[in-house]
Formats: sequence, C-alpha cells, structure tokens
Amino acid sequence: MALKKGSRFAIVMKTVLAAILVVFVLEGFVRSWGQSPKPRLGDCWMDAVHYYYDKEKLAVLKPTASWYPPSIFFQGMKYMLFGDPSLPLPR
Repeated sequence: MALKKGSRFAIVMKTVLAAILVVFVLEGFVRSWGQSPKPRLGDCWMDAVHYYYDKEKLAVLKPTASWYPPSIFFQGMKYMLFGDPSLPLPR
C-alpha cells in the first residue's frame, strides 16, 4: 500500500488470541467517533476502553471457577492502538 506524502495512518492489533468480546471495544470506539464534534483517534480509543469497562461491569467482576470472568477482564488489554492519538478522524 502506497501512502501519499503527508499521509498518516493507525492500526489496532491484537496482542494475543482474543474472543468475540472485542465487539464491545469497537462499539465504544464507533459511538465516540459518531458523538464527538471533532473526533480524534486517541480520544475515541480511550472512550472505547471506558465503554468496555462499563459495559462489562469490570469494577464489580468477581472471580469464579469459570474461564469467563478473567476472559472478560483481559479483553480490553489484548488490543493495542498504534498511531498518532492526536490524529483527527473524518466526520
């Protein structure tokens, strides 16, 4: 892929195998992007992580014998944003 001079880009990558729960991280990103009058990459990513934290109730999550609670807790940490957080996103 060739970029024009002055172009910028960002990428979100998973660091390990991740479950379908990342849909909520992406949902939070898209919501933030759509609701912000001047969306920026870093703000939308931060809002996405906060959205996931609230949506999955991580503050009150209790350990059980199941794999599910730790899986929920660590999903948001399995994705990394690489790019300029001040990058303005198109409206």
